[in-house]
Amino acid sequence: MIALNLNVHVFAFEYPGYGLYAGKANSQTLKRTQAVVMEFIFDQLQLAPERVIWFGRSIGSGVACALANATALRYGQMRVGGLVIQCGFAKFDEVAFHLFGKMAKLVVRDQWKNLDYVKQMECPILILHGKRDQMIPISQAEKLWKFIKNKECSLFYACNCGHNDFNFARYLFVQGLG
Repeated sequence: MIALNLNVHVFAFEYPGYGLYAGKANSQTLKRTQAVVMEFIFDQLQLAPERVIWFGRSIGSGVACALANATALRYGQMRVGGLVIQCGFAKFDEVAFHLFGKMAKLVVRDQWKNLDYVKQMECPILILHGKRDQMIPISQAEKLWKFIKNKECSLFYACNCGHNDFNFARYLFVQGLG
């Protein structure tokens, strides 16, 4: 639906161990998956980096931010097409604390550095988050927004929804952003 409404191509991938992707999700398999995705998009398809907009939802925002950062490191900040973070987080350990209490924050490693990456990014960034999100509080999105450098080309859109009921057709294509 997103591809049709926006007239774009979408390349979607999953974490190892989820959906059809066999294996286990750990830091090594995630880094390898990120490398394979970048190699496919930039080396095999030979897409220009400024034509690629990284999109991550929920925990997938960690990988999207990492891929946007890796693109910037490889090609330069000004060549990153953009980043979309839907119901994402600034700090994963804070989300673990929110969901499971202080023991989780002690055990969970902050593997994804979304806040650090966003602080460095100069590309347009779209943050979408539900005001009623019980899984990842909207304060996480607000924290990300606070540190975005290029606010003139970026947008923070908060809808009246939760974590799993964001409706693109309703919130983005019918009502419009902003």
